[in-house]
Amino acid sequence: MEVAVRRAVPEDAASLVELMHQAAGETLQFILDELDARFSPADVFRHMISSNDSECSYRRCWVAVAQSGAHAPVVGMVNAFPASLLCDQTMPTNLSARELHLWPRTTLQDANSYCINSLAVFPLYRRCGIGSRLIDQAAEQAVAEGFASLSLHVWADNASAVRLYRSKGFKELDRASIPWHPRLPHSGGSLLMRLSGLAEGFVSPVSHKAANPDFGNGVDDQGAAPPCCRLTARDEHQ
Repeated sequence: MEVAVRRAVPEDAASLVELMHQAAGETLQFILDELDARFSPADVFRHMISSNDSECSYRRCWVAVAQSGAHAPVVGMVNAFPASLLCDQTMPTNLSARELHLWPRTTLQDANSYCINSLAVFPLYRRCGIGSRLIDQAAEQAVAEGFASLSLHVWADNASAVRLYRSKGFKELDRASIPWHPRLPHSGGSLLMRLSGLAEGFVSPVSHKAANPDFGNGVDDQGAAPPCCRLTARDEHQ
């Protein structure tokens, strides 16, 4: 299957909402259940994606599209931007208990890197190397903006996603301790991983066609709703 990667446009919003929900809906729902049950993760993602200045704006997303005749459906996406945008270390005074639960992850960032905030591929198109291709796109954009490294968060117990990132050259930099919670049943906390040594002419350490599965919640999956899903501060996750 031929796949092309391009910048997202406003018309991609519906697909972006589905994919971000796939990547970070669980974490965002965890927060919303306590803050305001009237809103769903899809409502929040829709608002963030349509905004021009949100970290999760369509303007900070790239989409993979299947080249199938006149119809070219969106099959995956990556949301990435400078990690410094997430590095406000001042704790808001009005955080909810569940936001506090995720605070160690929210504040654990690799400030000088380019951050992959969300990565997702629709189930029908997984195991085709699309996730790998989207990571490469984020790396290329990082280099274009003057960054030498990529970073991301992933739940430590998401073994398949961790395996994908390691195959791409990411290494564990640190770990945020997030206690197990019945509404967010992850163990081992959230890993902060980094891909170093990006430079002009970046080439992925594995082929786009390698048999690496693509995982919808790879990053945000980043765990906490992606950090950009902090409802009090910015709008996160994932």
